[in-house]
Amino acid sequence: MKRYLNLFIILIAGALAMQGFQCASREMTTAKVAMQNRDYPKAVEFLKQELANNPNNTEAMIALTETSLLVGDIETANKTFAELSLRDSIPEVKKRKAGLRNQIWTQAFNNAFNYYQKYRTTKDATFLDKSLNSIAVGSQYMPRIVDFYSLEGTIYELKNDQAKADEAYLKFVDNSKNEIDFVKNNQVYLNMTREAYIKKLGKPMKTTPNMNQSGDSTITDLFSVKGNYAYLFAEKAKGQWTLAGLRVNPPKDWLPNEAGLWTAYNTQPFGSLAANYYKSGNKDKALEYIKYLTLFEPTNADANTSMIQLYIDLGKKDDAVKEAQALTTNDPTNKVYWGQYGDLYMNLGDYDKAISQYEKALEIDPNYDFVIRNLASVYKNKASVAQQAEQERMDKDAKATINTTIFFPYLKKSAALFERSLKTERFRNDMDVLAELANIYLVLDDKTKLNEIVNTLESVEKTLPQESKQTYYLRLIKIYGIMKNNEKMKEAQEKYNEASK
Repeated sequence: MKRYLNLFIILIAGALAMQGFQCASREMTTAKVAMQNRDYPKAVEFLKQELANNPNNTEAMIALTETSLLVGDIETANKTFAELSLRDSIPEVKKRKAGLRNQIWTQAFNNAFNYYQKYRTTKDATFLDKSLNSIAVGSQYMPRIVDFYSLEGTIYELKNDQAKADEAYLKFVDNSKNEIDFVKNNQVYLNMTREAYIKKLGKPMKTTPNMNQSGDSTITDLFSVKGNYAYLFAEKAKGQWTLAGLRVNPPKDWLPNEAGLWTAYNTQPFGSLAANYYKSGNKDKALEYIKYLTLFEPTNADANTSMIQLYIDLGKKDDAVKEAQALTTNDPTNKVYWGQYGDLYMNLGDYDKAISQYEKALEIDPNYDFVIRNLASVYKNKASVAQQAEQERMDKDAKATINTTIFFPYLKKSAALFERSLKTERFRNDMDVLAELANIYLVLDDKTKLNEIVNTLESVEKTLPQESKQTYYLRLIKIYGIMKNNEKMKEAQEKYNEASK
């Protein structure tokens, strides 16, 4: 499950403070003694008896809400709190209402994710239903905590109920409108450096350092931008503070700790909606949601490729170009938008225009890892087109010989850029980049470089996750086959067969 629980829960400590009555009933007195002794199950039992006899005892309602949470009975806590909320004209209820709400929804949130994790461990589907029940409780109080809907959609997909999954994901989108508008209007996005978004938005009104549940350092910045209050949540990744999430204009009745609660923003619902609409044949809707995904993650190569393909399928290539052009016009010093513009032209097959946009991105940041890697791919594609043209010429003339000067220069530029990308933190020893280089050096017949790259490619085997092993061995099989290294090719084939089981 992708990046769900970075939500750092802050429980408002609900002190079980019981205000004395001059004439407390036996049930109420017993409940108080039980609470003092931390015998919460007994306290729940006698508080229920007290409310059966005295249904308007707000002190008992408050205590039952809290003790029910302590014994894990969120249903009773929720039901009692609903009754209590109808009495918020009573000073003590008004005073405690927000804190009690916080305790209920945070407990519901924790329960929902804990039950989901138990399902993943046990595959017991009853845990999915328990998780859904907790989501229903928590989301009714805090609909703007959109993590509830991410999880709800995932659970319904596991239950093979796509209609309800989509319904949950649409609730995610509806409750993200403030964040969507803010990202669109201010051109900030996930994984943007903190330095970059402060430069764009101005100095934060308030900055709060903290830690998440994993013990990682976090920062919450509060901004006032064009009448909007925006909490931006940063985390430290590879030595840099980057944007992990945001919350814009939280409801006024939220507690301060709720409004500024550090939360990573999960974009998975956008991708799921896009994929589901595409499968159903509604490509316009698919495009709508994939555009939301690229809005938040402009460096997401798969999302960009999908968006461009949808524009092509819908006959809207010109619209795609206009949108990319508008982004670079409005923010000409933004390397990400120039990179996105280059991706568009690369996927459209206009390699010269792609090179032009990528080079503009590199003028802004010569070390922009994604663009260095993608520019290498563009030159390799140009070489492939030129090589195919040479092959077609030779097919027509039996006496003709291949003119490698037509495509070798592009291959050499591509190799230099792929080598350069290997020196970046993101693509160091990257399996795909190494395989591309091996292929290039095979064509260039540069045995020294080829052996060097193949040795490096072989060395990364143990570092790869299991899910990447099949692709890795397939690439080795192809490389060894061209090198005519039958022994290693056979060994890679055996490993591929084992990884396929």
